[in-house]
This record gives sequence, C-alpha cells and structure tokens, in this order.
Amino acid sequence: MHLTVGLCTHNRSALLRQTLGSMCRLKIPAECTWEVVVVPNVCSDDTHQVLSEFSGRLPLRVCDERKPGLSHARNRAVRAAAGEYILWSDDDVLLDAAWVSAYAAAFRRHPEAALFGGPIEPVFEASPPTWLLEVLPIVGPAFARRDLGAAPFRLDRRSLPYGANFAIKTSAQRRHAYDSALGQRPGQLGVGEETKLLLALLSDGEEGWWVPDARVQHFIPIAKQQWRHVEEHWRAQGRALAHTIGPASGPRLLGKPCGLWARALAAELSYRFHRLTTARVRWVRDRGNAVIMWSLLDAVSGPAGTREP
Repeated sequence: MHLTVGLCTHNRSALLRQTLGSMCRLKIPAECTWEVVVVPNVCSDDTHQVLSEFSGRLPLRVCDERKPGLSHARNRAVRAAAGEYILWSDDDVLLDAAWVSAYAAAFRRHPEAALFGGPIEPVFEASPPTWLLEVLPIVGPAFARRDLGAAPFRLDRRSLPYGANFAIKTSAQRRHAYDSALGQRPGQLGVGEETKLLLALLSDGEEGWWVPDARVQHFIPIAKQQWRHVEEHWRAQGRALAHTIGPASGPRLLGKPCGLWARALAAELSYRFHRLTTARVRWVRDRGNAVIMWSLLDAVSGPAGTREP
C-alpha cells in the first residue's frame, strides 16, 4: 500500500520544522511505502531552507503553489499525490508515532470506506488563560480541538473530522476539488473547505470511519490564546455558511419571519441576558451563535457594518 502525506504551509517555517521532525519519528508499517507531499503556498520566509534540511530524512516531494489560499494548495497536493490514500495534516502539528500505522490499519479493516479522521489535541504555548481552559469544551473548534471518543465508529454528517487530521482515498478525493472560496488565505482566517468536501463524499454514498489511535497535537501560540481569535473563528464560520447558502438565497432567507434575522436576534438576546445573569460557560455558546449569525447575515446581505456589540 502506497500512502501520501499531504502538508500545505505558508510562512511558518519554525513550526514546519517541528512538524517534519515529528514525521521523522513515524512508524511506517512494513507493508506500506509512503511519500510526503509538501506544498509551500506563496512562502516568503525560509520554508524552502527548512524543507532542504529534511530532504534526506523524509521521502519529500515539494510542489509550490503560487495561488494564495489553503484550498489552492490542497488541490495542488491532490494533483501530485501518488498514494492510494492521502493523509492530511497541518504545518503546526506534532504527529503521534503511530499516526500512519493507525490509519493504515483502518484502511485494511475498511477497504470500502473513503474517508477517515482522528483526534486533535491542542497544546498551548506557555500557560493558557484560565478563562480559555474553562470554556475550551465550547470554543474547542477555534483551536481545532476534536475528540469523538476512544472507540471506532462510522462517521456521519454530525461527526466529521477536522482539517489537521483526516485521510481520504485518493480516487474519491479526486472527484471533488477543495473550494477556493473557503479555507485560510493570507491575511484572513477561513474555514470549511474540508467540511464541504467531506459532506460531498458522504452525499456520494461514501463510507467514513473514526480512527481514535491516529492522534495529533495542534500547537497553539500565545498570540492565538485570545478572545479575539475565538470570535474571528466564529465570523469565519458565518462566512463559510453564507457561501454554502449562496448569495441568491440571501434575500429569500432574510425575508422569512422565522428566518436568519429572527435566529440572529434570538441568539443576540439570549447572549445579552445570560451575560448578565449566568457564568461564562453558559453565555459563551450564545455569544458564538450570535457572532456566527451576524457574520452570516452580513455576508449574504452585503456590507452593512458590524452588528456585533
């Protein structure tokens, strides 16, 4: 079985060095061969120098992508991949030594399946703020935190893996490109490109499995341990939802008495009430719902200034 590890990177050479270092400790099953396809996406730092440091230690293939955006970089990796499966991760993670072998075992157990995913544990630089640890179960997606349990199970639309740790059968992957309107790009946090693709595969009738032993750790720098990062993630979710709805549907949805406006106002009022009357763990969820809904409304109705307090 030949496997491709897909890794896209943009100007994070120091973190990339740590990720590649963890790849050097991976235990590759005897029956598997592998390659690491790294896609530098308009990098202007010393990313290529870092990659050259690992050229003799890893089976690297470097494929530059000049169009800015994670989706463009992912699509470049798909075009280059030679493996039967693509194992996706990010340039700011540490891979467990059993990561590849856990996925390879799942591929053998479920040869009919096309998508797989595993746990992501955030690892914080220094000591995170107390408030962040308190609400982490609620705001975990802003830090790519994902753990769906210690037992394998069949994935569905409500239990999808996150972008830092998933795998797709290459033949199925090539039926759907990553949407370039979604995902991160220089200067803007974006989300949703892998979710849209995974949902498309499930809609095709493909099968997916949770692989609890395919673990990674996601590094969270101090700069992201801020409330503004959480809120920007929620705004990115709203923009992604607006793209899914489509601009043509915006006016129709906005005009429904029980549509998006009503939902946004309800979330806003619930947030404001609970902010005054309950502990943070109660009102944070309402705040997230309100920010997502206002961001969605702004995106489908056009620029109208911020509606957030």
